[in-house]
Amino acid sequence: MPFDPDNPVDGMLAGLFSAGTVEVVRQDFVRQGDELPAQYCVLIFHYPHMPAERVIDNLEAFMTKIKPDLDERVRSAGYADQ
Repeated sequence: MPFDPDNPVDGMLAGLFSAGTVEVVRQDFVRQGDELPAQYCVLIFHYPHMPAERVIDNLEAFMTKIKPDLDERVRSAGYADQ
C-alpha cells in the first residue's frame, strides 16, 4: 500500500511485514526504499518453533540474495560508507 499522508498509520502497518519468496521480499524492500529512502533499517526476525537449520537458511538467504541489492541502492543514492 503506498504511503497516504491522510492515513499514515494504515500505510505503515500494511508495509510493516514482508513474507514470501526471496523475490517477493526483495521487491517489498525495494518498493519501500523507493517510497521512503533510508540508509538503515531494523529487522526483527520471529522464528517460533522453527528448526535452527531453517532459521539459518532464511537469514543466509536474506544476507546473500536480498541485502546485496539493498546495499547497491544505498550506494547509488550517494550515502556515505554503510
